[in-house]
Amino acid sequence: MTESNLSSTDHRRRVRALLAGGLVCGIGAAMTLAAWSDDIWVNGQFRAGQFNVQGSPSTTSTHTWGEYSTQGNSAPLAFSSVVPTIVSPGTSYYAPFSLAIDSTKADFNGSVRITEYLGTGDPALRSKLTWSAAVVPGPSNCTEAGYLAGTTLVPSAQGPATDMLQPVSPASGTVTLDKTLNTTATTPKTVCFKVTVAPQGSGVDPSTNPYGTGSAGLVWHFTATSV
Repeated sequence: MTESNLSSTDHRRRVRALLAGGLVCGIGAAMTLAAWSDDIWVNGQFRAGQFNVQGSPSTTSTHTWGEYSTQGNSAPLAFSSVVPTIVSPGTSYYAPFSLAIDSTKADFNGSVRITEYLGTGDPALRSKLTWSAAVVPGPSNCTEAGYLAGTTLVPSAQGPATDMLQPVSPASGTVTLDKTLNTTATTPKTVCFKVTVAPQGSGVDPSTNPYGTGSAGLVWHFTATSV
């Protein structure tokens, strides 16, 4: 075999070796790029939470809970057994109002504030009325002594009230309501309102009707927030 033939044979062998090497390298690259594949799915389910605060003007621990959700349907507070309450100058009057979370819609705790108020009726008498509020253990504790021992909710005397809604200033404290059921209802909290009639001024003649001749009222607005 000539040197030329040997050179040609070696060349072909080198080509086959390179091709074989290339094939090996190609197989190796394909194996490196391969990977396992898998899928995972997740989901979330939701339900609208239920929340409703109710009130009761009862003067005892026996309550009939109501919605009282509009100004026109406001709860009548019992400042005395006489309606309207007959007031005297320089005297304070007390009435309870209890709050609780509706046991059928108790997905959240509640935070309640007295946010605004207004006056109704005879402007002469209305201008003589101021009010404040405290949290007491129960309706029967809404007395002068109970009020003083209670937790202040609206510390500063508010008023006199106009016939337009006005904000409580400074802002009311909060009443915290627990959603936990206590037998068939949630545990109520009682707000004790104190309404004070301004004293008769020196030299004021009662015969001139300085406190007016008609009745007057106060209306309070509670705002409840789920927490």
